[in-house]
Amino acid sequence: MRLSRLLALTSAVALLAVAHTPAFALDKVRAAKSVNTAWSFIPLNVGAAHGIWEKYGLEVEISGLGGDAKLQQALTSDSVDFGLGSGPSMAFAVKGSPVIAVAAFAGEPRNISVIVGAHSSIKTVADSPVHEVKIPAASALSRSCLASACLFADCNASPS
Repeated sequence: MRLSRLLALTSAVALLAVAHTPAFALDKVRAAKSVNTAWSFIPLNVGAAHGIWEKYGLEVEISGLGGDAKLQQALTSDSVDFGLGSGPSMAFAVKGSPVIAVAAFAGEPRNISVIVGAHSSIKTVADSPVHEVKIPAASALSRSCLASACLFADCNASPS
């Protein structure tokens, strides 16, 4: 009888100890991507989808914005804690934006493309019947990529 009382008392104390252990809230972090579709920013979403951030005590709120300028606005207004942007986004720090450029984690842009159907007669930029391509902003990385391509064809890359 004495052993069962001791076991019951030990179990009750253990249960109370677990019940009164404080629950720790996850630290909320607001992250923004300059564009929602860039493949180089996907690790942020993968970490969220697979519970990696929670494992390290983080609740990550992810936003996709409409370009580097909007990312800078969000950072400056303290709407986000950190942002993922392109090389031009890092240049804002040099130009006086109150942000800190931390790292470049990708090489040349491999996520900008013009896609045509498999049976299209267009095989190069010069084959395109389109002579003007719209891009998001005059300072956008896509402009420099398209401008390089347009050197070899009769087209104009202009901001929309």
